[in-house]
Amino acid sequence: MTLPATIGPLWLVRHSLPVEPYGSGAICYGSLDIDVEPKALAESVETLHRVLPDNALIITSPMRRCLALAEALHERAQTRRITTDPRLRELDFGRWEGVGWDAIDRDALDAWAGNFMSYREHGGEALNQLAERIAAVLEDIASRKQIQQTAPTVIVTHNGPIRMIKAITQSGRATVGAMPGLRYGQCERLSG
Repeated sequence: MTLPATIGPLWLVRHSLPVEPYGSGAICYGSLDIDVEPKALAESVETLHRVLPDNALIITSPMRRCLALAEALHERAQTRRITTDPRLRELDFGRWEGVGWDAIDRDALDAWAGNFMSYREHGGEALNQLAERIAAVLEDIASRKQIQQTAPTVIVTHNGPIRMIKAITQSGRATVGAMPGLRYGQCERLSG
């Protein structure tokens, strides 16, 4: 699926920096519902408010680290509407959630790296499942825009879904591992 003209443009926004110890990148977190650093949130809002359209429909993951940013962007421009979509949540890493990456068995990590799309030995989701969720979100956005002209769309989510959106719309799901993500609080505009 390439990004249909009926969707575009589409802004992808990654949530702000999570609270420690999660913000360091040393801990595996996907489905854990954690807060963001207040200072990082304020800085993200200040930067993003200038870039994102004031009349945007913000579709956000319901997880606190995304919802906090979406709500703050709405506060800065009341014309931005917010809706949550649980399909935009991050990949569920199962037993790896909340565990330091260096504490996860090296053989298990290698097996995951060798079979990104189908691996579920950690008891969580496979990337194929994330791909199905994200493809359904994109199809819903395209359908809504075909039926009625709606405001520009901003998706506030996590790096896994962002990389999957880019893979699905640019080169196919299997390329998700090669897709660059976004830094905390960063946005990227995809054109339709």
